[in-house]
Amino acid sequence: MAGELLTEEPRPDPARSRRFATPTALHVVDLPAYVERTRAAQLAHGRVPDPESDRARELALDRGARLREAGVACPEHDSPERGAWLRVVSHPDPREAAAEGHQGSLTAMLGLAQWLRGPKVCVLVRGPRGTGKTVATWWALAGHGGLYLTAGAVQEPPEQWFATRRQALAVRGVLVFNDLTERLREWEWGRAAEVIEARADVGLRTIVTTNRSAAEVEAPECLGPRVWERLRGAVVTAGGASLRGAP
Repeated sequence: MAGELLTEEPRPDPARSRRFATPTALHVVDLPAYVERTRAAQLAHGRVPDPESDRARELALDRGARLREAGVACPEHDSPERGAWLRVVSHPDPREAAAEGHQGSLTAMLGLAQWLRGPKVCVLVRGPRGTGKTVATWWALAGHGGLYLTAGAVQEPPEQWFATRRQALAVRGVLVFNDLTERLREWEWGRAAEVIEARADVGLRTIVTTNRSAAEVEAPECLGPRVWERLRGAVVTAGGASLRGAP
């Protein structure tokens, strides 16, 4: 599609993808305490703690903290999204974060990585349901911090929306409006559009994900032509097989 961000084709590198194994620490609640206990146990058994493993754990702790502060907690043990969350937290490299059956999100992650290096402050991630758009936004938030909002945010009652809007306008890092769909009414799209434009005016970044086409998003009853001008040239299409129902 014309105007879309170009993304590289995946080039698997098994040796590279194993550089940071998923830290076991992420499976317990008190992660910093776990790291300290692990170090103490290694010393008690006469083993020198592995600096690379320590760095990987500390990096994962930082990324996990940013993601939680943005509003994306680690899913429950029986949730199919848990594995994706753990990989996103563990791996700053999108090729590693999207590994193990979640290659569909790699296209979106690579597009967001390119966008984050560029001057545009708004980006649209579009594609069918289940192609990794949400996981890609988690990856961006784990690296840069921010605020994660679903479509339900723009459907809130006025008083509640006023508080959400104030937070969305002020947050640094990246604001995510995830899964803005055809079920939204025109005034609900208008709420999102107003926040996106206000943040863009002061140079703050916003990611919008949707399953609607670029032409539909540009329509006045959605984000409209003014916001579309902000998004022009910054459209990422998520690809690959659907992740819904994947192991």
